[in-house]
Amino acid sequence: MEVLRTGVSALSSFDPDAADNSREATLRKSLRLTAQLPTLVAAWERIRHGKPPIAPSPGSTWRHFLYMMSGKKPTPLAAKTFDTALILHADHEFNASTFAAA
Repeated sequence: MEVLRTGVSALSSFDPDAADNSREATLRKSLRLTAQLPTLVAAWERIRHGKPPIAPSPGSTWRHFLYMMSGKKPTPLAAKTFDTALILHADHEFNASTFAAA
């Protein structure tokens, strides 16, 4: 969490809408931040294990996020498992009993 907190703070220094608090700018900022967080998470995962970060690909999917984390193309099972986890998070808002059974 410390890395995410610090990373988000650092990203704000590069935000072209940093001084604009209009609804439109806030939507743009939230979209950019949502797009940047997976790269931040994947880069930190690799750095903390002594590996170089892998750059994101334009238009990439969550499968590329798994690649950026591990450096390997995800297996169909890994991709399906990750898709299922994302759906569970979206549908159940981290309900503990849902994840205990998953």
